[in-house]
Amino acid sequence: MKTLFKVLLQAGAAAFLCLLIAGEAPACGIIAAGREGTSSGAQTVTAVKDTAVKSTAVKNTAAKNPAVRNTAANNTAAKNTAASEEPKTLYVSASGKGYYNTIQAAVDAADPGDTIVILPGTYEEAVDCKDKNIHIRGISRDDCILKYSGLDYFNPPLEMATGTLENLTIIAENSGTPGAISGAYCLHADFDTQTNGTLVITNVHFINEVTTAVGIATRPHFCALLVNCTIEARGDGPALFTHDWEFTPEESGNGTTSGSAQDVTGQGLDLRNCSLTNTAITSPVIVMDSQELAPGCAVIRFQNDTVKNLSGGAGIGLMRYSGRALGVMGYLGGSDWVLAPDSSGNSDPQMNAATYSAPAQIAPSTGIVAPSDELLEEAAENVKNRYASDGTEDENDSRTNR
Repeated sequence: MKTLFKVLLQAGAAAFLCLLIAGEAPACGIIAAGREGTSSGAQTVTAVKDTAVKSTAVKNTAAKNPAVRNTAANNTAAKNTAASEEPKTLYVSASGKGYYNTIQAAVDAADPGDTIVILPGTYEEAVDCKDKNIHIRGISRDDCILKYSGLDYFNPPLEMATGTLENLTIIAENSGTPGAISGAYCLHADFDTQTNGTLVITNVHFINEVTTAVGIATRPHFCALLVNCTIEARGDGPALFTHDWEFTPEESGNGTTSGSAQDVTGQGLDLRNCSLTNTAITSPVIVMDSQELAPGCAVIRFQNDTVKNLSGGAGIGLMRYSGRALGVMGYLGGSDWVLAPDSSGNSDPQMNAATYSAPAQIAPSTGIVAPSDELLEEAAENVKNRYASDGTEDENDSRTNR
C-alpha cells in the first residue's frame, strides 16, 4: 500500500512536470513561479520516464485484478439503473420548439410513472395510453385541448386505464369518417390493465358532440376517481356510462355463472364536485349498467355532484346487461352496484344515501344487499393511495386553474 501511494504521488508530480516541459502555465501561481528551478531538462525527462513506467505498473496491476474492474463496472451499472428508474417529465408543445409535437409521441416515449406535461395548444389526435400507468397534465384546462373525431368507437380521443389525468379539455367532434361502430367516448376506460390500479381524473372538461361523453368500466380492485370535472354530452347519450366487470365463467341457463369462482371485489367509482349534463331526453345523465353476475361487487360514491338533463329527462338510471336478473336488489334495482353510505350533497336525491329510495322494478328474493365494511374500506383506501387529498381544490395549486 505504501509503495502504491508513492507511485500515485509520483504520477501526480509527473503530470505537472509535463505541463512545465510543454511550456504551459499551470493554474496554480506558486508552481508557475518555480518554473526556473535548478533541475536540468535531462533530469526532468528522466523523472517523467521513470514515473510513467511506474504508472504503467499501476495500470497493469489493475488489469490483472478482475475484482477492481468488476467493481467499477458494477458501480457504473448501478448508477445507470438508478438513473433509469427515476421518473421522467416529458413536455409536449403543439408548436414544437424542441419538445414532442404530439401527445402520442410523448406517451410512446414514456415509462410507467413518468409525467407528460402538455403546453397550451390544440392537439388533433387519438391518444392510446391504456397500457401505461402514466401521468398526463395540462398547463391550463381551457388552453390545452385534445380533440378528435367522435364517430369511430374504436378510435376515441383518449384511451386510458390507470394513472392520472388533469387540466385538459377533451372534445369528441361530430366530424370525420364513421367507424364500424359509430360513436366514440371522449375518454374510454374499459381494459383489463385497470385491475389492481386507480385512475384519477382532476379538472378535465369533456365535450362530446356525438354520443356519450365518458365511458368507464370497473375491474377487480380498481377505483376511478373524478374530481372537479365538467362532463357534457351534446349529442345522443348520457354524460357518463359505467358498468361493473364482466367476468368470464360460462353462464348457466338462468343467467348465473358456473365454473371456478373469481375475485370480483374492490370495484369502485367515485365522483366529487363534478358537473354532468346531457341533451338526450331518452337517456339519463348518468347510466349505470349492472352485469348481474356478482351482488354487491362494485361501490359508487357521489359527493357534491350536479346532474342536469337539458331536455328534462332523468338524472340517473340503471340498465341490466342482456336482461339478466339475479333477483337481488342493489343500487337502482341492479344486483352488483352499491351506493356508498357517505354519498351526499348531490342535486339528484337518488345519488344521496340519506334520500335514496329503492325502485320496485325487481322483486328481491333475499332482500337488499348491504355492502360489507371491508368492501367500502378497500375502495376508499384505493383512492387514498393514489390521490392524497380530500378531493377539494387547492387554491394555491396553479394546476387546478380553470
